Amino acid sequence: MKNKPDVYLLPPDGFRDLPDIMEKAGIKNIVKKDDFAAVKVHFGEKGNKGYVKPREIKPVIKKLREITKNVFITDANTIYRGERTDAVSHLMVAAVHNFHPKYLGVPVIIADGLRGNSYFEVEIGQKHFKKVKISESIHNSDVIIAISHFKGHELCGVGGAIKNLGMGCASRAGKYEQHNSVVPKVTVANCTACGACVKWCGGGALKLVPSNVIARPKAEAIPLKRVGSGDCRA
Repeated sequence: MKNKPDVYLLPPDGFRDLPDIMEKAGIKNIVKKDDFAAVKVHFGEKGNKGYVKPREIKPVIKKLREITKNVFITDANTIYRGERTDAVSHLMVAAVHNFHPKYLGVPVIIADGLRGNSYFEVEIGQKHFKKVKISESIHNSDVIIAISHFKGHELCGVGGAIKNLGMGCASRAGKYEQHNSVVPKVTVANCTACGACVKWCGGGALKLVPSNVIARPKAEAIPLKRVGSGDCRA
């Protein structure tokens, strides 16, 4: 690989040194005066601690604001059931987790709008997708600064920077398309008819039905309604 990028490793409390590292990395060659700079983050789901905390992001924002006044922090809505499926609940969760202008000094914008249908279709001509649906505020930005956290992932092993951008910058419709091959399948022998999968399926693709095979109801998949979020899995 030519022109390998420099990688800086910091201790857990080293976020205060991020502005110096940004300077060394040439941030002023990337972000220009009056650019609209999107700081792409994950605001965290309700009751979840798996996200980069605002206090660790604040030094990055401060450094960016030395270059441009048009800095904002952003993420797009999700397709699974939770508190981030629309901009209203998403912003409330963000505020609870201290992502708000009073603390960070910049606005919080949900990139794909109120219901997740504000996006631009962008041609990429790749193997799996010829076009992708990119959230409006991401598409209209001049530069993106991605701040990603590490997470385990059921299919890929690890979710991080690539997922934060590839999946995270897509609108809800774009996320549906990326998850399109994930189809719920009920193993009847193991089904206890607890209803948990029905409750959590964001597309209403599962239901409890009477069964002649076992002396209790069972879950049944409705293929055309599945959204591929994976929340129904046992």
